[in-house]
This record gives sequence, C-alpha cells and structure tokens, in this order.
Amino acid sequence: MWIIKHAIWYGGLFNRPDFVAKVKQRWAIHKPKLETIPDFIARTADEIEESANANCIQWPIWIQVNKDETLSFRDAVSRMTDAYQTRLRWIDENISKL
Repeated sequence: MWIIKHAIWYGGLFNRPDFVAKVKQRWAIHKPKLETIPDFIARTADEIEESANANCIQWPIWIQVNKDETLSFRDAVSRMTDAYQTRLRWIDENISKL
C-alpha cells in the first residue's frame, strides 16, 4: 500500500497523470543507482567484518531491538540486503502500476 498516496498533498498529486509520469521518469533514472547498493553493502561488509566482530566482543549487545542482535554479522548483513532488495522490487512493481 502506498500510504503517501493518501497524504494530504500527495493524494491530489497522484491523481494527476503528469505527476505520475514524472514519478515514473525519476524512478527510471534512479533505480539503476539503487540497484548497486547490495554490491556496496557486500563490499563494505567485507571491509568491516573483522572490526564489527571485535566491536561485539568489546561491547556486547545486551538488548534486542530487531533480532539482528541474535544473528552473526554475515547473517545480519544478508537479512539487511534481502530486506532492501524486497523493498526495491516492491517499489518497482508498484510504480509501474501507477
């Protein structure tokens, strides 16, 4: 569900074909850049994994916020990447339906 489509100003804008066309145009421009983020995450994870593991030894996590705390570094990175890619696909599919 596109909650923003029902916000006070955006609701009216999304009823305008010219606005929807601009949204689709901007998405087409920026989507390729957004698709590179999982690779950036993977490269960055490779660079910081040793430090992240040392950080967890030095500063143990004692509260649970989103369950990432119970995962290994690699599993948490994988979960974040999967969530990002799921969201990106959802946005892409729903922008095409506007």
